[in-house]
Amino acid sequence: MSIPNSLIKKDQLVKGVEALEANNDILSLNIKELKTSLEDKRKTNQSLIAQLKSSKQNFADPIAESKFLQNNIDFLNSEKKRLTIEYHELKKDLDGQLINVDKLLKDLGFIKGEIGTLLVQIGMLEEELPMKLRDAKILDEKISKSFFSMVTELHDNVTTVSNKAKSSYYKNLKESETIRSSLISRKGLYNAID
Repeated sequence: MSIPNSLIKKDQLVKGVEALEANNDILSLNIKELKTSLEDKRKTNQSLIAQLKSSKQNFADPIAESKFLQNNIDFLNSEKKRLTIEYHELKKDLDGQLINVDKLLKDLGFIKGEIGTLLVQIGMLEEELPMKLRDAKILDEKISKSFFSMVTELHDNVTTVSNKAKSSYYKNLKESETIRSSLISRKGLYNAID
């Protein structure tokens, strides 16, 4: 994995975490509002119950009082069910968001480990670099010395071979001249004998 890819992935994960945190904040505010609304309704219910108790004496007909109380109870139960459903939906959504945040944190941990490994490798390379440069310099010096020595030796060998070739050429030339002159002198003898 290259550093730019891991940084891009890390940046995407950070943005994802920030978006999830913003959603979590919104959901938390919604839950607080629902709790406040539920508390207000409970207070209203208690107020209504208190009013019922105080107005109990005013109701002459127990059936009317019973219906009134039953309507209030039914209303409060329906509100309780509605708020409970909203609460569970928000809780489920929040749990999903928390799972996503957990996955993102694990991915961030993995990326952090990868970056740590890369930093260790970079540190090792930085420590080895002076030694490698020194070794390269020594090797370069050895190559330069060897090259100079080889060129000098090659020049000496070429000079020696050239000198030997010249010597051999002139020696052969001298021998061929000697043979030629001896052949010419023999030919002259043969011609004189004839």
